[in-house]
Amino acid sequence: MAFAAGFRWTTVLVSAQGAVLPGHHLTKPAWRINNAVRRGSRHNAHMGARVIDRTFRRGARKSSARERQETRTFGLIAAAIVCPMFLAFILIGADMRTDLSAIKALPQALRGDTTLVGWADLETQKRSSHRTRMLGYVMDGDRPVPDGTRVTTFVLMPEAGHLMHPAHRNSEEMVEVHLAPGLTVPYRDRTLSWAVGNLERKAGKPRFGQAAWVMSNAYVQRAVQRDIARWFIL
Repeated sequence: MAFAAGFRWTTVLVSAQGAVLPGHHLTKPAWRINNAVRRGSRHNAHMGARVIDRTFRRGARKSSARERQETRTFGLIAAAIVCPMFLAFILIGADMRTDLSAIKALPQALRGDTTLVGWADLETQKRSSHRTRMLGYVMDGDRPVPDGTRVTTFVLMPEAGHLMHPAHRNSEEMVEVHLAPGLTVPYRDRTLSWAVGNLERKAGKPRFGQAAWVMSNAYVQRAVQRDIARWFIL
């Protein structure tokens, strides 16, 4: 009876967070129990937040490191692809020569004993008693010729190709040059040069890669780039 008189027990409803639900009165023992529950909840919540925070930070660090590694890998792949292409473009640009296939001689240059002929003029060119002067690139014939070798014949062409692609050997745009008796010149591949001699078309249809034109009794002069605009219409 004394125990019953000293303590009045009341049913206590506690939420999951340790808080008493509204509308319920607590006795002193129940109030103590409730406070203990609330303190434990706050402690557990604090510990859980610390664990979650550490896990989140660890995951963020791993994600950041993975992103840096992916970016570095992508940069290396891009550099491995772009750098060789960029270098190739630079080398090709430095090695290219002006294409002379479409040049025509200026009208005032057709006077005198020597006739100036552009590569576009070959279509209408006929055999003439005048000597012909042509501008083109010195190229080898059927066999490669080392630079510096003294030669008596070579092929004159309007294009010289470049590092990644050889010149197109179109028979109608190839002149087989034969130097005058006793003359030799050191061969310099793809050199811009003047060739002066007797130009005529070969008889019959030339084979693939063979010159359709021949220049005999010729001599050669070194040319410069500005000669193109000085003597021809581009």
